[in-house]
Amino acid sequence: MGVALVDYQSDYRIHPAPKDAGILLALYNLASALTVSDETLYAANGSLAALETSDGTLRWEHSSIDGIDFTVIAAPDDQLAADDTAVYFGNQGGVVALSPSNGTLLWAWQPENWPSTTVGPLPVDTHVYVGADGNVAALDRTTRQLQWRSSFGMDARVQGFHKTESSLLVAESTAQAPSGTFGTLYELSLQNGTERYERRFETPVTQTISTLDRFIVGTDAGRVTWVDRLSSFEQAQTTISSETFLLGAGDEQVFAQTTTGTLYALTQPS
Repeated sequence: MGVALVDYQSDYRIHPAPKDAGILLALYNLASALTVSDETLYAANGSLAALETSDGTLRWEHSSIDGIDFTVIAAPDDQLAADDTAVYFGNQGGVVALSPSNGTLLWAWQPENWPSTTVGPLPVDTHVYVGADGNVAALDRTTRQLQWRSSFGMDARVQGFHKTESSLLVAESTAQAPSGTFGTLYELSLQNGTERYERRFETPVTQTISTLDRFIVGTDAGRVTWVDRLSSFEQAQTTISSETFLLGAGDEQVFAQTTTGTLYALTQPS
């Protein structure tokens, strides 16, 4: 697959890909979110587009949807997910679900008092989970009806969540006065969002990522924590040399890339 370097402000390609590079998929502005499902690449890049992964053919593209407030902007907070039943997009209005085949609207959840969506949508089983500021909501995957909503305070910011067989793990960061500076990990009931357990970190949670069966939580103290449930007496932890890092994960493997250029391959401590 070829790659082109593009100036997202002017939309001009700066360096074309080599002629023998194979398939070239070029989107002529900065994609704020990408996801792949069922041999289709979905990209939020000023519009929401669906492209065939085999040859880059544009299946559909929308910059607006009749009847709802739908805006795609080039910002990393835009969230995108997809499966074989719907494409889910979260923005400042809430969440919309579109048809994978043609991009038509399936449903929209846009409550009046919902902040800008920053985590999710996460479609799992019969629900779609979504987070904004210090809030997490569970929506019915088919009808878009709100099943429950939990709030963690005015100064909280949800950084990520992970579904287990019986609960939703939620990591949030608090870094404002007068609340203080810390991070919190919650275990919520899948049925109604009530809190089951809580764990406090001394420093704010900066990022999260998931493997197949673990929720990986990173704090700005350079600490990485493996979590499967908060009812466990101890959680496995690893401390890396840099306080600033980016997490990545495969099925079971976890990676940490530091700002100094070091890449760590991490395994859960025993």
